Amino acid sequence: MRTTLPRRPRAPSAQRGVATIFITIVLLLAIGLIALYTNRSAVMEQRLSANEIRAKQAFAAANAGLDYALAYMRDKGGLDHNANGTVDTFTTQTLSSTTGTSHYHVAYCDTTATIPVCPTQSTGALTCTAPSTPSSVNVRAVSCGWSDDDSSVQRVSQILAPTPSLGGGVSTPLISKGVANFLTGGASVFNYFNDLTIWSGGAMTGQSNTGKTFTRDIATYSSPYNSSGDAFVDYRNTGNSPGCNNPPTGYSCSTQGSTLGHDTVSGDTNLSSLSSDAFFQFFFGQTPAAYKEGVDQVTTGGSLNSISGNPRVIWVDGDADLPTIGTQDEPVILIVNGNLTMSSNAVVNGLVYASGTISGNGSPTIYGALIAGGDANVTGNPKLIYDPKVLGNVTKLGKAAKLAGTWRDW
Repeated sequence: MRTTLPRRPRAPSAQRGVATIFITIVLLLAIGLIALYTNRSAVMEQRLSANEIRAKQAFAAANAGLDYALAYMRDKGGLDHNANGTVDTFTTQTLSSTTGTSHYHVAYCDTTATIPVCPTQSTGALTCTAPSTPSSVNVRAVSCGWSDDDSSVQRVSQILAPTPSLGGGVSTPLISKGVANFLTGGASVFNYFNDLTIWSGGAMTGQSNTGKTFTRDIATYSSPYNSSGDAFVDYRNTGNSPGCNNPPTGYSCSTQGSTLGHDTVSGDTNLSSLSSDAFFQFFFGQTPAAYKEGVDQVTTGGSLNSISGNPRVIWVDGDADLPTIGTQDEPVILIVNGNLTMSSNAVVNGLVYASGTISGNGSPTIYGALIAGGDANVTGNPKLIYDPKVLGNVTKLGKAAKLAGTWRDW
């Protein structure tokens, strides 16, 4: 019988498992690369998100600067709150929020000047060519905004311009809804530019021989302007007590005492039939209540010589005395919601409106126009000189607004 011996086990091959190890290493390497790529993507996403947040911070700060510039221009004093004759400048402002602290710096620039480049750091200076006078009609506000770490800076700009302050033009130096007894004393009314001096809804009665009106001497000056567009004469220089026998240069006497000239219009029911609010709205384009909300300064009646700063449109509640205020380049709109007394030697450049009666025996001078919602009974020696330059500047004294189509972020 043949005996079969057990088979000897075969020794495991020395190459067994190499493929598994290789595949494992490849998989680990792939997982590592995937993890590395994922981590890198996460870091990039964080950086992009942080950059986006900081860019938004800077952009929001820059727009906040524009809003600040508009609010500042709308406030009493316009572009010159300290009334020193130059456009105000600003330092860098800080904004704090839940996303961090950002900064902005805004400047008023001439609309024809090159828009300045923002400094790389919020501590830098933003400078530009400012308007030559604070009364500039349009101004470009340039605002730079920085993120919390100054890594992002944005620049935006927009032209700011005043809205109209009148409902239309004023072409007559004295307008009265009621009786116009402005010439009962020694008053003088001048209009070098057209043939209207007094327009009243009531009668003109009781004029004295010393009250007079003057219009342009058309025999010598057929046109008020020369070829250069300037007035032929200094129409504001009328002397202290001009007479019809010796009128100022460029003028001729039209009305004296009870002899009314063609330059006066009285008894006009188009004025006298208007209500008080409608009369106001005829000149200012808004009701008194609506217009009052947009003025630069509201004060109480009495003496107005204490008005400070550089207000452009002044609303006075109550009876008041006429103050010295305004210049030809920086005129004012003075609205007295009450009676106006002209008892001093005040000098006014602008448009003066009183809802009640205008009276007094002083000798003030008004360059521009005077409007009475009641009667005009003046017994003094005032001078009222129509000045189209003053009234032209007056029409630009409305609240500032952003001019559509001028916003830029480049």
